[in-house]
Formats: sequence, structure tokens, C-alpha cells
Amino acid sequence: MQRSRGTRETPPSPSGRNWPRRWWLAAGLAGVTSIGLVSGSLAPAVAGPDRQPGPGGTAAGQDRAVDGNDRRERTSGRRVGAILPRLMPVPDLIPPQQEDRADEERRLVPCDTGELINAINLANEAGQGTLLLDPDCTYTITEGQDGSGLPPITGRITILGRDATIVRAANSESFRIFTVENGGVLNLDDTRVAGGQTDTDGGGILVEAGGIAALRDCTVDTNRAEDFGGGIANYGVITVAQSTFDGNEADRRGGGVANFGSATVARSTTFENNSGANGGGGLYNRNLLTVDNSRITNNFAGAGVGFGFGGGIFSFRDGITVVSNSVIDNNVSTDAGGGVGSNNDISTTIVNTRITGNRAGNGGGMYAETQLTMRNVTVAENIALVGGGLDIIDDEANATITDTVIEENRAMLGAGGGLRNLSATITVRDTHIEGNHTAFDGGGIANGNFGTVTLIGTRVVENTAPENADDGGIMNFSGTVTVGSGTEIFNNRPRNCFDVPGCFN
Repeated sequence: MQRSRGTRETPPSPSGRNWPRRWWLAAGLAGVTSIGLVSGSLAPAVAGPDRQPGPGGTAAGQDRAVDGNDRRERTSGRRVGAILPRLMPVPDLIPPQQEDRADEERRLVPCDTGELINAINLANEAGQGTLLLDPDCTYTITEGQDGSGLPPITGRITILGRDATIVRAANSESFRIFTVENGGVLNLDDTRVAGGQTDTDGGGILVEAGGIAALRDCTVDTNRAEDFGGGIANYGVITVAQSTFDGNEADRRGGGVANFGSATVARSTTFENNSGANGGGGLYNRNLLTVDNSRITNNFAGAGVGFGFGGGIFSFRDGITVVSNSVIDNNVSTDAGGGVGSNNDISTTIVNTRITGNRAGNGGGMYAETQLTMRNVTVAENIALVGGGLDIIDDEANATITDTVIEENRAMLGAGGGLRNLSATITVRDTHIEGNHTAFDGGGIANGNFGTVTLIGTRVVENTAPENADDGGIMNFSGTVTVGSGTEIFNNRPRNCFDVPGCFN
């Protein structure tokens, strides 16, 4: 333990890997075996996972089955009942007035790791406690117990870090930093959690079913999990505000956070440079996730043994994901959904958000097999082999896109520079689809054989395709495209439309 004023210790990446946000170029995306649609077919290019429940019927068990790994669950009983009721109330973050309490209600913790461990034990025994850490101290943990470097949180404990760091020693055994058990509540303020490493879930923090954690003004960085949640794995309830998740890794999903419970991310929180080998570079959601006023940038998904959806966010199966007032930019997926990937989840809603500069095999900005709602969203300058901006494929899905801008996206090999719809029912209202490009057909929109697209009050202009293509604006492959009132389609090259009633070239 030492004081580290001014410059913080940065532990080495536990795995020695440096997941590059530029990997889409290094890997070329051409080597990704799940990428198809390079010869004009509109068939699904990414095989969806098996929909049958996995071992134990739990979310994590299903994921392990999908990934082709039937390794026994090492934390027996932890995930029973882990899927929480929908819309479970989220606890308030640490109230600011808490720092104004009288000194006798707090325990001052000197810059000594043993003192921190002792203080947590005493607070657990008392059922509650507020710990005031030494400012700018680095508490270095050299050994763990039962997979955790600090005693499991069983009471209601508040830690006021005052810019302190809690870090696993670089050469020590593998253990995470915090475990919050059933009934435990951890309020963590102004603290850095770094260097945790585990062969299960939650490299930095594990919140078990029935546990609650609230982070404010925290940094969670350079943690690694061999399963889910490099930074945090949550099976209970978490709220995160004004915090940063940076350089965390998960060998399965959820480089920054893997959520199987209820998670709220808000108030200027940033996820950057995190990686999930099998999806969800920034965040992975299997239950209820709300992201507001946050940024998800430069995260990476892919190169694992399974599929790697969602460079920024991956919402899967039981997931309900709501994103608002946020920026999702410069993320990479080697499979589908550079910014956001939604695969067989319940619903995804994105409002007042920018999805820009992301890259993937399918759906540079977003890949969706879900009930999708987008309102006042900018989808711009994304790149994919197919579906440069958006790739929506599920015939059971309904998508509503309103007051949105889809512009300057590029499909490098297949159809749909701005939007590709394979078989979903999509309503596009009061939206601008402009300046997109494809190397095949449908610079603005490509609609598949079983797809239905209705355009109302929408502009499809100045989109381009090669001169030998059938169209640059809208390409309809025997599906249904309805041009509704107030829609304008013009100045697309080489033609405005193919097989679209009411559209003139």
C-alpha cells in the first residue's frame, strides 16, 4: 500500500493482450467466418444462437451452452433465481449529504490494506458502516479468499474513496476485488477498482443475486474475467453514475459490464477500450439495462470461440435494453452490430442518441433481431460488409424508426448502405436517409424477399450504388415497400428505386 498522488499505478493487462479498436482492419473482417452476403444474396449472414435453455436453465448457463462450452458452474447455487422481476426499483445513488455526517458515524481507514480488510469485517458484523479511505492512497491486495480480495459485502457498507485506488497486486493469485452477496449493499464513491482477475465472473466486482451495488465517480479498469463481466458481473441490482470503465476484458461477454439482473448506467458514465471475446465489448445484457447520458466508445467484440455481437452493447434473449441521450461511437464487432447488437432479446429502444463511426461484418451501426424502437437517433459514418448503418433481419420483429438521420454509412460488399431489412416489418417516419453507399444494391435501403418497409414523411436522397447496380436509393428484392405521404426519393444514383411502386427514376 502506498500513496500515489498525481499519477496512478496502472497494473498490466492480466492476460497481456491489448485488444485493439482497430482490429476490424487487422483482421480485415474478411476472415470472419460468420460474415456472408458477398455475392448479392440477402440470406442471413450471421447464424443466431440456439434458442433452447442451457445447463441449469439460467441466463449464464444458456450462454455457456451457446458458446459451446459445457464447463460446470463453479459458483453452485449463485444464479438460482438470478433473473429479477422486470422493472425492479433501482436504489438511489449515494446521497451527497452522506459525506456531511458527523465523524463518529464513519470509520477512517489508514493507507493500509490490512486496515481496510478489518474495517469491512467490522462493518459487516455491525450490519452497516461508512468507511472513509485515505485520500489518494493505493490499497494493494496481495492475496484473496474464496475468489475475492476483500471480504464479501454482507451488510450495508459505504466506501468514500476520496480518489483512492484498490488494486490486485500484479504478481498475485487470481481474485476479483469485491463480492457483494445476497442481502449486501455496497455504495462505492470516488474509488478506483483495478487489476482484478478471476476464472469465473466479475473480474473487478461480482454482485450476486439479491445484492445491490451503487458506484458514483468511480473508475473500474484493467480487470479481467474468464467468463462474464470483466469489470462487473451483476446478478442483482447495480446503478452507475459519473464513472469510467476502461480496459476491462471478458473471455466470454461483457467486457465492461455483464448484466443478468437490473443495471442502470447514467450521468456521464463512459465505457471505453473494453473487450468481450464472445460479444458485448462494452456491455452485455440478459435482463434489464438502462443507459442514459453516457458514452460507449472504442470497445471491441469478437475473436472468441462463439459469435461476437455488439462491439458497444450486446442485448440477448431475456434482455430489455433502453438507451437514451448517449453516444455510441467507434466500436468494433467482428460479427454483427458494431455499435449495438440485439439478438433474440425482448426489445431494444434507442432515443436521442448518436451511433457513429462503428464497424462490423453485419450492421455497422446496429444489428437487430428484436422489437426495435428508434427515435431522434443519428446513425452516421458506420461501416459494415452488409447493412452499413442498420441491419434488421428477424421476420418476427417490428421496427419503428422515427425522426432519425441515417447518413454516410457504407456497405462494403453486400446490400444496404443505410439500411438492410431481410424479413422484418419496419415503419420509417420523418427520417432522412441520405448520402449512404453500397458496393452492391440499395445505397439507401435494401429490402429482402420477406421484408416490409413503410416510408412516411421520409427523404431518401443522394444515396449511391455502383453504375451496374439496379438502384442507389431503394432496392426491393420482391418484398413490400410502401411509399407513404410526404416521402421524397430523388437524386440517388444510378437510379432512385427498383420495384418500388410510387417511386420514379
